[in-house]
Amino acid sequence: MKNPDQNKSQVRELLQNHGLTGNIPPDIRSNISSSMDKNYRKIIKKTGGLTLAASIGGFIFFMLRRIETWLPAAKIVIPLALVSTASAVAIITQNLPAPRVEPTMLLRSFHSATLKDEMVEKTERLIMTGINGKPGELHVALSKTGTAQGTLPLIVGSLERAGTNIFITVKIIDPLTSKILFITETSAAGDKELPEATQKLAAQIHAFWASLTDTPHSGNR
Repeated sequence: MKNPDQNKSQVRELLQNHGLTGNIPPDIRSNISSSMDKNYRKIIKKTGGLTLAASIGGFIFFMLRRIETWLPAAKIVIPLALVSTASAVAIITQNLPAPRVEPTMLLRSFHSATLKDEMVEKTERLIMTGINGKPGELHVALSKTGTAQGTLPLIVGSLERAGTNIFITVKIIDPLTSKILFITETSAAGDKELPEATQKLAAQIHAFWASLTDTPHSGNR
């Protein structure tokens, strides 16, 4: 086995033979240093870029996995949320107070000597609904004694049955002078034709009101 000192001397001799025992020249040393710096920067850029790409890829994969987990629940939750929202809007809309419309005429209870009160009240409702259901400024409300609406024209009427026919008479009266402003009559061939007859009356009252508002008598509104 060789002596370690002998080995070192042989290595030193080998380095001397090749001129490698002296100091490294400054220009070679600077070239080596700059070359090492460039390599370091390249390594850092590559490893940094790969690390960033791996982080982004991991984040996307994680989110996709979470979305895949949420998807079955979302299929149930989203439709329920939409239905709940629509229901809430419908409930709120239905419960909103209807805009108040000031009446332009009042309807006083009709009378009849041959028909029951239920039939008379039904006819009143049909006439009032028919008038208010047509476009225009005319709006009819039920007359209430003792209110401040005593200057509005009054709709009064009577019903009589003759056989199967029902005859309806309607008048519009000025409450201040008791003057009859308008009068019309119609008939219905039985109870089933009563809605059609009341629609005719509603149309006639609308036509009268339109002519009234085009004249100086519009102050009666």
